[in-house]
Amino acid sequence: MDTIQRAQELCPERRMTDLLTDLGLPKATYYRWLERAAAGQLADRVVVPQRQAVPPTPAEVGVVLDFAYRHPLLGYKRLAYALMAENKAFVRPWMVYGILGETDLLGRRAPAPELRPGSIWP
Repeated sequence: MDTIQRAQELCPERRMTDLLTDLGLPKATYYRWLERAAAGQLADRVVVPQRQAVPPTPAEVGVVLDFAYRHPLLGYKRLAYALMAENKAFVRPWMVYGILGETDLLGRRAPAPELRPGSIWP
């Protein structure tokens, strides 16, 4: 709308339809915008769909935890796909991440050894 108003200010002798044609804007769109501006609804209407995931069942949580204890070196993504490959549980990786995070099973790898001053290798 600001661009159209600026064009009208710069060329007051030109007709609105000519200005809209030069801008490549159909008249119907311009007048629809005017109606929306008068109603205070000129901002774009962005609709973001909310996808609700079904939470894992307690049985699936138990299977994930059991599998995680038996395979401590698998990360959460590999763990999720290994569960699917063995037809144990069909949960998404982010669900496995949440389950492992709630039970403090994330980041179970041994911490890196500390470097002492003057040492190059641990």
